[in-house]
Amino acid sequence: MKDIRISTAAQVHYKFNGFFEAGSPDWIHMSRELMENELIIVTNGTLSIADQTDRYVVNENEYLIMEPGQQFGFAPSLCTFYWLHFDCLFFGFKDEPVIFLPKQGQISSPNRIHNAFLELNNANFIYHDEQTNNVYTLQILLELYNQSQKKTLLSHSYRDYLLQNVKNYVKWNQAYHITRNSN
Repeated sequence: MKDIRISTAAQVHYKFNGFFEAGSPDWIHMSRELMENELIIVTNGTLSIADQTDRYVVNENEYLIMEPGQQFGFAPSLCTFYWLHFDCLFFGFKDEPVIFLPKQGQISSPNRIHNAFLELNNANFIYHDEQTNNVYTLQILLELYNQSQKKTLLSHSYRDYLLQNVKNYVKWNQAYHITRNSN
């Protein structure tokens, strides 16, 4: 399956986002011409969606990035999902830093994605600032990239996670006198 190329030097351009809940088991995604990229993250159920060349079945805790072009549902889908429309621009210089994100993939840490969408929604509601929305959009894409690269907390044990938190605490507070509470 094709990877989506995203420049981390040129700014990702946020268009709009939301959360969708199918009202009935007979719901089918609308047919339309997609003018920008759309990230779809299924949080419950299964989404059946297609473009001009392929059909996709996106299950719970999976994502799909659809590129501009024809988009339509091909089967009833009882599901809920986050959606995010964005453009990817490129500067075109030789060593432009890019990431390659699988077009479709598994989400290993759904809570991190949920929190990133909450942050985007809050920032959009409070600030209505294009630059801020662009940064939060890139944050979501980078979170998916890192999860696809297996760089998540789930790849480590809980013990390793706690140990890292203790190390960070000591590092950040090394200038202070740290004592052990002996209760």
